[in-house]
Amino acid sequence: MWYNHMSTIFSWQGLIIILMSLAHLIAFFVYLGLANKSGRLVTSNQYLFMWINLVGFIFDIQALYVVSTYRASSRMLRWIFGWVIYSVIMLLFTVFMIGGYGYQNDVPASLWSVTWFLPLFFMLIYTFKARSGYCVSRMLGINEYRPRLADGRARALYYGFMGLVFPPLFWLIGFFFAFCLILQALWTGSDHRIYPVPGLLTSVQANGAGSWYDLHYWCVGPTTSDQTYLLLTDFCEPSTTMIGLAQSLASHGKRACVIDRPGYGWSRPGYWPQVSSDVVESIHQGLQNLNINGPYVLVGAGQGGLWWQLYLQSHSENIAGVVMIDTYPNNEMIETLAYNRTKTLVNLRNFNVQQQSSSDSNG
Repeated sequence: MWYNHMSTIFSWQGLIIILMSLAHLIAFFVYLGLANKSGRLVTSNQYLFMWINLVGFIFDIQALYVVSTYRASSRMLRWIFGWVIYSVIMLLFTVFMIGGYGYQNDVPASLWSVTWFLPLFFMLIYTFKARSGYCVSRMLGINEYRPRLADGRARALYYGFMGLVFPPLFWLIGFFFAFCLILQALWTGSDHRIYPVPGLLTSVQANGAGSWYDLHYWCVGPTTSDQTYLLLTDFCEPSTTMIGLAQSLASHGKRACVIDRPGYGWSRPGYWPQVSSDVVESIHQGLQNLNINGPYVLVGAGQGGLWWQLYLQSHSENIAGVVMIDTYPNNEMIETLAYNRTKTLVNLRNFNVQQQSSSDSNG
């Protein structure tokens, strides 16, 4: 019986698993490079793809160990029931991964998760085959742990060590990483279910970049309003923190839109590092894509006010007003806008200059 198991790694099963492991390993390094590439545009979480392929590579190594051990003429697979339980749990994890990321419409993550099935099926099938071989050996009175044929002492010790250490060590590693990915898949899927996108997503493009990502615009109020209030939140705050103000404006007949900057709320992360001019250009692209027409009243809280002041530098032609909340204003920029756009404020500025001149002359 054991002489029929002549080939180990270089069986057709072993070659398939080797090719799969190479694919997972190459994908791991490719996504690692993309995730660390300066100026990248992230259409999804490339670190996630990196970890999925790393877990897939761990499964490949484990499947290769099980297949090669089963087919070897000089050793038997140990921890049979442990391998069976581990394979079944990982297969269930794979189903949850595909379902969790599929619910989020994250097709790449779901497709990479599908590649887990092949090594896990090989692992489970050949564990059962090894179990049947173990039963035959027991009926023939062959000790399970005795080295087969004419193994040398060193080789026998090596296989004995691997049989004792490799399974529990790699079970722990595979279970840990897979469990973390499952939690992320289930939690993010739950977030998408409980907190669906309340506004509109539109694809925008950073200057000079070749990829697109989505920005979220949450608009309330009548579209026939004579002005549109655009709201940007403070640092680390999503659009939900200002939707109350937007709804209050809408109750007074005004159109109001809260915008999630890249990586905030329901907007995609975009790219890293983020260039300020690209962020404001992306916001402007989104306004044009969704036909959110001006004139605009820019409302910024904290850091949101700083972003609107940058927006003024390149898009001041359709601005009706600026509101800063807990933001240190650039007076020169604001006055320049007012001087160019508002006759009343121009007259007030001139009046203040005259008053200052009169005070200096009297002094």
